[in-house]
Amino acid sequence: MMFGTGMPILFPIAFVTFTILFIVEKGMLYYSYREPPMYDEFLNSAAFNVMRFAPLLMLGFGYWMLSSKQLISNQMLIPKVRKNLSYSSGHYVVDALLPWTAVETNTWASLLLLAGFWICLINIVFFDHGRKIEIDNVEVLDTYYRCLDDDDRNWTIKEEKNLRDNYKLKCMYDFAFKELCSTRNGKCCISGVHSYDILRNSQYV
Repeated sequence: MMFGTGMPILFPIAFVTFTILFIVEKGMLYYSYREPPMYDEFLNSAAFNVMRFAPLLMLGFGYWMLSSKQLISNQMLIPKVRKNLSYSSGHYVVDALLPWTAVETNTWASLLLLAGFWICLINIVFFDHGRKIEIDNVEVLDTYYRCLDDDDRNWTIKEEKNLRDNYKLKCMYDFAFKELCSTRNGKCCISGVHSYDILRNSQYV
């Protein structure tokens, strides 16, 4: 994004790079990794928040490259008369800071600067779209026992007691059963069937 305006070959190179990375990561995830990495929404949020500034880099550096008289048109390749004289490129930072100067010196390149860079910068600094991006609809899960509603909890407890009292069987470890009996509801509940017991599915029954 930073140098792509002056070197457009970077865009297809980046496309091929990310395509290969995507294929390799998918293949490793399906066929090589024993357990997926413990990623959460923080990595995606951090990437989005960093990439908010990519248009600024592209538009700012794009203006600087397109307004350069040496890079585009070779108009300012004038040899110096003496070695100790400073070289005048006709390409100054003040052109980017003063909008009227930017339009006067290079009309087409100034479109990137005025219509893009400054609008994006103002948007990031002052408006909602510039604030940190949070991943929407991230489900905040509690422990399994706290996510059971009263009906599911009572059904599971009675089912386990029935197995233990009448059939001398255990479907749960003692510590898990104790935690199930002592834990109360949390902020969210599991919707639908809460266990792998197929008889708990009312539609199946």
